[in-house]
Amino acid sequence: MATHLNVTLVFLILIQNVKLNQNLPEVTISQGTLRGIIGKTIQGRSILEFRGIPYAEPPIGEKRFKASVPLKSWHGVLDATKDHNPCPQDDEMFRLLRIHGNEDCLFLNVYTPKISNDELLPVIAFIHGGGFMSNNANPSLFGPNILLDKDVILVTINYRLGALGFLSTEDDVVPGNNGLKDQSLALHWIKNNIKSFGGNPSKITIFGQSAGGANLIFAGISSSGITPAGWSLAPKGSGIRNAKRLANYLSCPTTSNTEMVKCLKKVSAKDIIIQSNRFLEFNYDPGIPFKPTIEHSHQDAFITQHPLEIIKQGKMANVPFMTGVTSDDGAMKSAAIYNDSSLVERLNNNFNKYLPMVLNYDHLYINQSTDKYTNTIKKFYLNDKGFDNSAKSALTDMVTDALFFYPARSVSVLHAKHSKKPVYFYLFEYRGSTSTSTYFGDRQHDYGVAHSDDIIYLLSSDIVIFNPNEEDKKMIELMTTLWYNFATTGNPTSNVDDIKSKHWQPVTTDNLEYYSIKNYDKVSMKKNLFEKRFQFWKNLNVFNEAEKIKIEL
Repeated sequence: MATHLNVTLVFLILIQNVKLNQNLPEVTISQGTLRGIIGKTIQGRSILEFRGIPYAEPPIGEKRFKASVPLKSWHGVLDATKDHNPCPQDDEMFRLLRIHGNEDCLFLNVYTPKISNDELLPVIAFIHGGGFMSNNANPSLFGPNILLDKDVILVTINYRLGALGFLSTEDDVVPGNNGLKDQSLALHWIKNNIKSFGGNPSKITIFGQSAGGANLIFAGISSSGITPAGWSLAPKGSGIRNAKRLANYLSCPTTSNTEMVKCLKKVSAKDIIIQSNRFLEFNYDPGIPFKPTIEHSHQDAFITQHPLEIIKQGKMANVPFMTGVTSDDGAMKSAAIYNDSSLVERLNNNFNKYLPMVLNYDHLYINQSTDKYTNTIKKFYLNDKGFDNSAKSALTDMVTDALFFYPARSVSVLHAKHSKKPVYFYLFEYRGSTSTSTYFGDRQHDYGVAHSDDIIYLLSSDIVIFNPNEEDKKMIELMTTLWYNFATTGNPTSNVDDIKSKHWQPVTTDNLEYYSIKNYDKVSMKKNLFEKRFQFWKNLNVFNEAEKIKIEL
């Protein structure tokens, strides 16, 4: 298996030419010269921004559904002052923009506080989340204006989404994982070119959020997403089944995979997105019909083993790993459901049909009843009571545990057992002046510390309105310091000071030692996070039984 996420290419010596042209910075790399812009952080620091840098040939025409290939060069000076195209998508989650994007979307952005040969800076390569279906790397969603008050370079990466990025016929026609292969190619680009931007090619930390974190099988920082989560990996057979279902919706033949894909290549990207929405029955569930898959053995395979087996065999990169969750990650779904009374009514009236979709275990049991699991979940979280407005916290906990906390804790302990390097786990519990839960839906109820609330204090966004108060500013300083230290030394608390008042100890036992972040001055080491809830999911075994793989703890 090719371990693509472990970026181990030998650095190529590149010609560096950095200059200011009419106050706009220019950098020359192997593909050509780029012209960027000068931006400012929230503290007023000037930074250099290079936006919309193409790292691959446009995946259009015959290149659709194929692995991306490097862009060789461009002519003249590339305008890297503007945002790039998002990949085709429908914003089901935030509903800010519906169907939009362009297939010519394989771009990345580089943000640096300075360019110097004397002091090469650590690099954080950010892979955005969005359920493999939505979002992009543009600064309107994930910008540099918070993190770059530290001496670190930020690179944000676009990759193909939905069927265009993750359709698989489970054979040589379309093996799958093209979105992951985009990410891998972008990481190779960073390794080969980042020195021209003042970055250290030997200090690249991969930082993934949600689905972007679920891609980090081998190295880096994962925020509320980890690969063996039931929602992040397609079970065997689902790839070809969903490919044929999509083809039927688009009136393409399905008797031959070759002919089916030939037809799908002629369909507009917009029509593919529209018909992909027919997979969704309950809000944006069943979630993620097209996702990473275990490929059959072939020359360019990306993943040929289940990630749990990769970890058990010690094949992950020999580097430190940091991951964590927010205390109420599940608010991303509960807030959206409670924002629509018809969804609450449907869930209450047909709990056993819709809960497996919400918790993403329905697709693991094709033509099999999931009632025994659903009834057990209902008894544990709702005490067998009906599902109504009083169950907001219970639904939030269900989603938090099933989709984020249980897989994150399980895999972190497993990773720590089989890795020679430390594994750091955190629980983000700080509820600041804003929360993403208000953008997921229901704004009338405080859902706690929601999915991606930790990212608010690391990456700037035009979508989430954030005017930090004094407490928020202190949390920004704490979070950016922890992430900067990890990118620099592999240890988030390499020293203790007024900002980091407690050493962050790595996971060493089944009890899951973790770093509790409640406030800038309320950080502490704890263990046995959500123990009762963890043991419930461990004993239920709904995800592992379906995969026939047991997590040995």
